[in-house]
Amino acid sequence: MSDQPNERTPLLEEGQQGSLDEKGYKGTCVVALKNAIVVIVEVEVGVVVVVVVVVVVVVVVVVVVVVVVVVVVVVVVEVVVVVVQVVVVVVVVVVVVVVVVVIVVVVVVVVVVVVVVVVVVVVVVVVVVVVVVVVVVVVVVVVVVAVVVVVVVLVVEVVVKVAVVVEQVAAVTVEVAVVEVVIVVVVVVVVVVVVVVVVVVVVVVVVVVEVAVVVAVVVELVAAVSIEVVIVVVVVVVVVVVVVVVVVVVVSVSIITYITIYSLIVNYLMQYMGFYSTIQWASILSCLIGGFMVDKVGIRASLTVSAFLLVVAHTIFALGAMHGQYWVMWASRALFGFVEGPVAIANDNMAVKWFRQKELNMVMGLKISAARLSSVLTINVMVPIYEYFSNVFDQPTCLGVTLLVGK
Repeated sequence: MSDQPNERTPLLEEGQQGSLDEKGYKGTCVVALKNAIVVIVEVEVGVVVVVVVVVVVVVVVVVVVVVVVVVVVVVVVEVVVVVVQVVVVVVVVVVVVVVVVVIVVVVVVVVVVVVVVVVVVVVVVVVVVVVVVVVVVVVVVVVVVAVVVVVVVLVVEVVVKVAVVVEQVAAVTVEVAVVEVVIVVVVVVVVVVVVVVVVVVVVVVVVVVEVAVVVAVVVELVAAVSIEVVIVVVVVVVVVVVVVVVVVVVVSVSIITYITIYSLIVNYLMQYMGFYSTIQWASILSCLIGGFMVDKVGIRASLTVSAFLLVVAHTIFALGAMHGQYWVMWASRALFGFVEGPVAIANDNMAVKWFRQKELNMVMGLKISAARLSSVLTINVMVPIYEYFSNVFDQPTCLGVTLLVGK
């Protein structure tokens, strides 16, 4: 072909003399213009290829880096959750052991205190009873001695008076009267002493018997009360131990269940919200790369390539859901976020070039309204589609088909 670089027609032949006519000049200009266009096209194609290769390499590298970072974060979070669960279980076991030990110590202390109190009470009662017995005996002896003394004094006085009267009346001698008086006094004293001794013995026996009965009753009451107290204390302690153990077990099971459920919820939220956060993280770089790509490649090429990659990314996302592969879904969302920026930038540039300046606000408003309308339609359509396909496929396949149809 005449317009190839190796067949370019020069504007002026070397050594050509004179001026060109009008027809030759126009032909030469056309040939030069064709040569320039060919050169520009070749350069632009090379630049486009280089830019596309660079963008693809950067996207792949960033996707790999983000995937590695997310994997590391997920593993670290799972390890932390497991460590927290182990620590909580160990703490609960230690608390249970400490509580049981404290309860056992309290029970032992209470039993010892009860026994000591019972022993002290018994000793005090015995001492009091002994003191009472001693006091009673002493009082009885004192009373008996006093009675004996009084009786002896009275008898002596009576005998003396009787002797005087007898002496005066019978006119006997003093010696006979004294002997008779002594005999009478001795007889009376013996009789009184015998009577007093008998009375004292009877009183002492009665007092001792009564004291023994009282001591026996008191000891029996104290023993009965102490046994009942010990039984009541033991029952109360056992009930408290059982209640504490039940409470500790319930609290431990509740804590472990809460941590397990919380870890499952956190894992689920991390997986679910990771689909959205991945797009946002990827958009940080995709917007910069998208702007560079639109400037170097052009609006139409950037929009076409990015839109195609968006469709591919979402198709991979749906296929990953269909086969239950979370990491495939996550990587596809990362790819979706990387190619979302160029689409948005190219779309805005196309709107700016297509419409006039005074119409841009209305156009941007229409774009946002269309985006919100599509979101509302998607949200309201996805559930009926999923319910329809749930009767035909299993859950992963139903989810994948719903994502393919709904999007």
